[in-house]
Amino acid sequence: MLVYAYVGHVYPMSARGTAMGAASGVGRVGAIAGPLIGGWLLTAGLAYPWGFYIFAAVAAIGAVGIALVNRNPAPDEPMPLTEEEADRIGARPHE
Repeated sequence: MLVYAYVGHVYPMSARGTAMGAASGVGRVGAIAGPLIGGWLLTAGLAYPWGFYIFAAVAAIGAVGIALVNRNPAPDEPMPLTEEEADRIGARPHE
């Protein structure tokens, strides 16, 4: 549940729904993959200690991802709606 508060704090209101959906989707993938991997390891007779190692590696990747995330709160101004508006405020990278 903390991820929803974090996403609500970091993303502007115009992108908040998409960000919450993406965060929720990643959580669902983990909720499905975790038991599948655990069951596969158990069936293969490798549950101990390999289960710990695999899930520790996933946790380490998550920790690195969290360390790389921008922690500044979202700006209050709305996101640009058109390409012209994005060019005017400098929000779009030029190619």
